[in-house]
Amino acid sequence: MDKSDIENDELAEIKESRQLSLFKLLDEAELTNSNKHLEYTNSIGSIDIIPRFWRGKNSAFSKDEATKRAITCTNTYTFSNRKFKAVISPAILTRTNDKGQEEEYFAYPGDREELIEKVLFLIATKDGLHSIRNGNQVRYGVFFSLYRVREELKKINKTRSYDAIKESLMILKDSRIKITSENSDGVEYTITHDIFSDAVLESSGVGRGKNRYWIGFSDYLVGEILKLNYRQVLYSRFTNYSSALSRFLDLYLSNAWKNATYNTTTRISLNRIMENFGKKQVQLDSKRRDMRQALLDLEKAGVIQNVPYAEKTIDDEGCDDYVYDLLPTKKFVDEIIKANAKHKGLRKLSEGIEQNTITHIGTKKQRLTSI
Repeated sequence: MDKSDIENDELAEIKESRQLSLFKLLDEAELTNSNKHLEYTNSIGSIDIIPRFWRGKNSAFSKDEATKRAITCTNTYTFSNRKFKAVISPAILTRTNDKGQEEEYFAYPGDREELIEKVLFLIATKDGLHSIRNGNQVRYGVFFSLYRVREELKKINKTRSYDAIKESLMILKDSRIKITSENSDGVEYTITHDIFSDAVLESSGVGRGKNRYWIGFSDYLVGEILKLNYRQVLYSRFTNYSSALSRFLDLYLSNAWKNATYNTTTRISLNRIMENFGKKQVQLDSKRRDMRQALLDLEKAGVIQNVPYAEKTIDDEGCDDYVYDLLPTKKFVDEIIKANAKHKGLRKLSEGIEQNTITHIGTKKQRLTSI
């Protein structure tokens, strides 16, 4: 490799780092007139609105139980009007059983792991992504401590013990997800949507910094960030719901309802939402009850104006379905407009980085300086 090749590689790495730095350019946290704390994070739609988590009980099971059930969990879903399959492979953990003996368990990422993941993304948006070089390869990820994660969970009234947080991190790191789809000829192909790389969780530090970790983001995830496939969303709202479906529905609408307009409705399908949430197999009456509660939560949180009537229909697969015509609040519409403007600004900054007209990133107000 000659000198010019080395210089080109270094320039490409610098540009990549600058592009990734755009991930932390969020609106700053603020207080409303009613003293409510508003805090933002980034949501990557291609991973946040697909069924990557085990919904309900029994996300962990012993090796004996594994002989009576499938090891992998497969969820079908629709994204951008295309059909996909999400195949979730569990992590393998060691726990102490009732007899005081160590026993291996299989564990899927569930609702608890989903919240921990959201905290990691919040930290990444606040602090930015950090790189670690492994030989000639650069990996991007996030530094954090168990204390920091626990404090962020406290803010949203979802406190966990240090042991529970650590176990969730292991499940997130070691579980795997494979996405498959079919081409126009009906031939199945694989798309990898792993979120975290297989980097080791390393601990160091003293005091509150003790058990400081670094976890690597997968190549797929880094690629989505580089392509600006993320949107600003209101973290302090969607993480405060007690229901996992309410959290999912808030994120789903924040990603999909990009043209939300005051006093203009949009229609959602019960089957589509529950499929993307990961509970397609649940009985229809149960789906309706869960959806109504989620809509009540969103009404109370100021996302929609009211809980609409459920209209019975037939979905594209000929199955019974219900649809809901949602009417957004002005507050939610304003958030969407703000997120759209933020994304448009990031596009312009990204072009400037690529053209070398923007070469410096980072001030106290998280602005880019062009020179």
